[in-house]
Formats: sequence, C-alpha cells, structure tokens
Amino acid sequence: MVETVITWEYKSQEFKTRGLDADQTEAAIKATLRMLNIIENKEHGMVINGK
Repeated sequence: MVETVITWEYKSQEFKTRGLDADQTEAAIKATLRMLNIIENKEHGMVINGK
C-alpha cells in the first residue's frame, strides 16, 4: 500500500488531501478526487468535519 498526500491552495486557504491504494497513481487520483469534493462542497455551502 502507498499513501499520497497532496498540499493544495484554494482561495488563499491551504489544505491537504490523502489517497491510499496499492498503486501510487490510483492513490494520487483518490487524493485529487477528495480535493475536488471539498471544493465543490465549500462552493455549495456544505459543512465538512465541523468546519
């Protein structure tokens, strides 16, 4: 198993997402999908993890 951690900056806010998979590329894709979901939820005013 490999873990990919990606640091992002969006609208002057920095955050990290992680992806875990047996394949490094798939782990990176999962981390990227998490980032896209976070941004989409923020744009629609949804609360994630109490933030």
